[in-house]
Amino acid sequence: MYSTLISPQECLKALETNPIILDCRFQLNDTEAGRRAYLLGHLPTAQYVHLDKDCSGRIGPLTSRHPLPEMQIFLQRVAAWGITKERQVILYDDQGGSFAARLWWMLKTIGVESTAVLDGGSIGWQALNLPLTTEITHPLPAPRFVINNDWQFITTMQMQKFSRDPEYLIIDARSPERYAGLQEPIDFKAGHIPSAINRFHGLNFDQKGFFKSPDALRKEFLELLGSYTPEKSIFYCGSGVTSCAHLLAMEVAGLPGARLYAGSWSEWIKYQENPVITLNENDIV
Repeated sequence: MYSTLISPQECLKALETNPIILDCRFQLNDTEAGRRAYLLGHLPTAQYVHLDKDCSGRIGPLTSRHPLPEMQIFLQRVAAWGITKERQVILYDDQGGSFAARLWWMLKTIGVESTAVLDGGSIGWQALNLPLTTEITHPLPAPRFVINNDWQFITTMQMQKFSRDPEYLIIDARSPERYAGLQEPIDFKAGHIPSAINRFHGLNFDQKGFFKSPDALRKEFLELLGSYTPEKSIFYCGSGVTSCAHLLAMEVAGLPGARLYAGSWSEWIKYQENPVITLNENDIV
């Protein structure tokens, strides 16, 4: 069973065991682009998962752009996809895993350990001329999980405290320009959370869109963490989606335990009392 990444070749072999495959392709500036791509061709037996409709809840006046759904609603969706804890789940997108990692984190949170992201995504799959289909899969629903706890993540109130606590390392996964506040194409306010450092989530991937090797990722994250342990690190991005790619990369690197500020920047700025830091162009590292 695979619990972090699965290569295209391993995924092809795994098709013989009838895994649950979920297509997580999505674009923030065109929210139906992923579904259109799915209908044009997807991995055999794959079902389409929509970030806004399947992996997010209702947006409120003090929520992020992609708040987590109510746990019981999500568990209904998981059952409808046919997921069980014994069955291999494979997720993919067309951006290296930046969107698929969100669902990876969500499934891990409810105990689906045999969940893996397709390394290289649909682009790496197609580069090897591996099979695609337009056939729509309608799985048999699985028994619904019984989960008594809610989502485990860092809240905005906790982040207000942790951002002032030198025992915690806060990492912003957005681009350096957005972190600095020089560019903000999505949210209504630019900048970053006080005390946060920056590591763009795209740094986890090589030039072909595959995750870097475990050794390379481990070296980079250990340099980033310095004296901090993974358990004392908290990641955020724009809305709690692409920062999950860091959580996955750290698992690949053998550094589990980092936590997610699920509300991220788009929730932080909805609280007028929350301070915002901006930088000059010369301050970008």
